[in-house]
Amino acid sequence: INYPLNTKQTPPEGVVVQKVMVAEALDIARETYLAILLDRAYGGAVLMGSPMGGVDIEEVAEKHPDQIFTTAIDPVTGMKKEQALDMAKKLGFKDKLADEAADQILKLYKLFLKYDCTQI
Repeated sequence: INYPLNTKQTPPEGVVVQKVMVAEALDIARETYLAILLDRAYGGAVLMGSPMGGVDIEEVAEKHPDQIFTTAIDPVTGMKKEQALDMAKKLGFKDKLADEAADQILKLYKLFLKYDCTQI
């Protein structure tokens, strides 16, 4: 807290961290990447995901850009269920799991708005 965070996504001087959200760690069956973030080029929030995991997402973007999916979120209407479901399917979820993943994506979007996040 109150120290700069430097990543490939931040400006060279970093971004001062003001808040950190901590969640319980869980065992995972497979890893995907999902983020909701403010995109300067779009001028608003975007939903970004990849079925190829999340730890080295910069490497995935460099070597497999076709496996990074991005959807702009309308600032007036917000994220639609169809957008969340489409992303869930692109992440490799099927049938009931796709619906459950879409519901979780929508909940993350509500969290993003509630806490005025820049990235989640």
